[in-house]
Amino acid sequence: MARSRYLPLMTNVGLPESLARALAVVGDNLDQQKLVGREIEQVITGLHELAPERVSTIEPAIADQARLRRWRRDYPTLVRLFSPKFTDGDQLDRIPGLEFLFLFHRDGFLREAALNRISGALPSAFQFATIVWQLNDWVKPVQEAAMKCAARCFPDTAAKIIAKASFSLLPRQRSWGRWTVERGVLDKLLCRPDVAREMAILFQTETSGPVSTSLRYALRGDRLDTHLDHLARQALQPAVRALAAQCLIEGVATWHEGWEWKWVDKSRGLQRRVPISRSRSLITKADISSVIQAGVNDRSSVVRRAALQGLISRVDDVENASVAAIALLNDKSPSVRERAQFIMRRATADSDTR
Repeated sequence: MARSRYLPLMTNVGLPESLARALAVVGDNLDQQKLVGREIEQVITGLHELAPERVSTIEPAIADQARLRRWRRDYPTLVRLFSPKFTDGDQLDRIPGLEFLFLFHRDGFLREAALNRISGALPSAFQFATIVWQLNDWVKPVQEAAMKCAARCFPDTAAKIIAKASFSLLPRQRSWGRWTVERGVLDKLLCRPDVAREMAILFQTETSGPVSTSLRYALRGDRLDTHLDHLARQALQPAVRALAAQCLIEGVATWHEGWEWKWVDKSRGLQRRVPISRSRSLITKADISSVIQAGVNDRSSVVRRAALQGLISRVDDVENASVAAIALLNDKSPSVRERAQFIMRRATADSDTR
């Protein structure tokens, strides 16, 4: 195999070895302008098995390994009569499944053509993430083709696939600077009740990664509001339980929207970047006392601290607030003890003024 000497380099950047080898074979055929063979099946299977959050970082490795170049020689018709030579466009027309690989092509015309050939339910979370990634493409016609592809494919795609991909893409999409109306495509999908249910399952069961960050962005819409009480009590990751409890106690969901420049000193031309936050009211009303009590009894200090912080902000709405704080006056976490002591001091001061 002509490119075997490149395989260690490509696999080091995260491509599974079997996928790297199949991509190399495809690349050989594309370079020699021979029809791609059955190795494309192994390529498509390997792509579907990739984690969706890797789509933006693994794209260069896929394009390099398969040699998806912008320009390839187009031989005259006379030459092609005696020795068949197939351009990448010819290959795309003839080889089923090649469109999934050509989404990573360096030539924007071929990315657009590949998107135009995809329809129906998408078979994997990585494939879904790839279409979403194309919505952020730097070539406007490719973005437009991706929008049309999303309109054809996303409604028929299984909720579990959408949830798995969206779960990992939510924190990352805020850095995709070319998004405008395209961002709404992903947001609308989270409004589907079946997708919201699958997302809630992931937020409950995932134990690693920026799960609470994903939840914060997912709460821009209201479909997960009805799942928050369950997440506050049953989510495996403490940060998720704490965030869900905080939202329920405050009755508000807040998320990071971006950055803006603020003047520090106009006379000296000094500015600094500050975060922009957005918020909305939850559509559900929680039993605040019950949520706080569950948080106070939580095994994680992160959740206990969130519960006490919520109690401080809603102390007038909770009967016998000091009872919840007494149990945590000797908590092993200093930040929990400080909040418990503050609540007790406040309760004592209130009783002295009566």
